[in-house]
Amino acid sequence: MRAATSGSLLTILALALQACSVEVGSLGAPTPAASAGASALESTPAPNAKSAISPAVLATELAGLEERFASMPKDAPERPALARQLAEQYVDVETAALREEMQAVALRDPGKEAELRAAVGRARSAAEKYYRLIVDEYPSYAELDKVLYYLAYEYEQAKDSPNARKSYYELIQKRPDSKYIPNAYLAFGEMFFEEAGADPSKWDLARLAYAKVIAYPPPKNEVYGYAWYKLAYVEWNAGDLPKALAAFKKTIDFGAAFAELPNAAKLAESARRDIIPVYALAGDPHAAYGFFRAVSGDPPGEDKRTLQMMSALAQSYTDTGHASEASVVSGELGARKATSSSAP
Repeated sequence: MRAATSGSLLTILALALQACSVEVGSLGAPTPAASAGASALESTPAPNAKSAISPAVLATELAGLEERFASMPKDAPERPALARQLAEQYVDVETAALREEMQAVALRDPGKEAELRAAVGRARSAAEKYYRLIVDEYPSYAELDKVLYYLAYEYEQAKDSPNARKSYYELIQKRPDSKYIPNAYLAFGEMFFEEAGADPSKWDLARLAYAKVIAYPPPKNEVYGYAWYKLAYVEWNAGDLPKALAAFKKTIDFGAAFAELPNAAKLAESARRDIIPVYALAGDPHAAYGFFRAVSGDPPGEDKRTLQMMSALAQSYTDTGHASEASVVSGELGARKATSSSAP
């Protein structure tokens, strides 16, 4: 599938929407730690400003809004805004019910838990209905991109991947200038990444989707670093270790340059950890100190973090049966610790 190009990605995505979901098994491919990054939606969560209010209070408010909406003419100019208000109010109900469901789980009250889970599902379905109504009946709605984005979020929460993907695809097609476009491409990258565990041909599609994400620069694109991080894993799985190292370095650079963005610092730390086993496979043990010094995050005049990464590299060499490489790194590590002011 190397012949696929970024220009054909929309066609590929359209075909992907027609494909059946792939049951993914654990095939031993390297995968990121669960805590490493952000989902496609994490940087812009669905609205839940009233989530601290109880579901009962929110439901009372909704009854009045529903009655007003039902009596409103379809050509009323305020109808799409009211539909949006209803959708977001139902999201508030969903969030509040979900919070109470978690409390019921903690209290080991299965009856209450089941009741609240059903309430979450009903509220989510209602939110989807009103978001979908705006998309279908008001294609010129000013914030259609945001509506599609939140709609996709609700579908993802419901584990409804086909409809989530369709919503992202609609967003890409209908509002190509939206600030949510990187997140939409990221969602497809995540889909292909997951499916590649069972179908290795999907690595190329994941690469294309993540490459689309990084075409939009930070800081406006808050998922830029995460896309580089996942690209590193794509290249690692594809066996292109120099590209994997380069992508991890891009993730670290992003974390250093945009530390104020959500998850940026965490991503950089994850990349510093994950770059070590890749270096053990592809790097020169004699050049390890210089390589890790450049990505460690150590301030000028210090090398504590660099030495910690060197120590982890030596262990990685040992664990994979590369005794001579481990000896080279351990020898340099010992010598540098003896002269380093920041060594433990």
